[in-house]
Amino acid sequence: MEHTDNINNSTPSASASHLPEPGPDIHILTSAGIRIPAHSPILAMTSPVLENIIERPRKHRSSERVIPILGVLCDAVSAFVAFLYSSRCEEDQLGKYGIHLLALSHVYSVPQLK
Repeated sequence: MEHTDNINNSTPSASASHLPEPGPDIHILTSAGIRIPAHSPILAMTSPVLENIIERPRKHRSSERVIPILGVLCDAVSAFVAFLYSSRCEEDQLGKYGIHLLALSHVYSVPQLK
């Protein structure tokens, strides 16, 4: 019975951690026209520059939210977004896109990537 009592007394935050995450609510647009789906709270939490872009008022509330990251290889943008989610970057990605990732970390104020 103790085990059942512990389950019934679980905190809402503990059970909420098992809820599925909502789907992406924003897209990153690359120079190649690729749209990378993302979650605005994660982008805002990891980059103050992206946070400012996300919080800007939109002309049309119903319009799709898109952040263009242009002038950088599509795969480098993809690696950058993956880093924002995981705080990790694969060694091969650093080798291939290091200079691009360094530039993105500077532009979007992500010092953990420098």
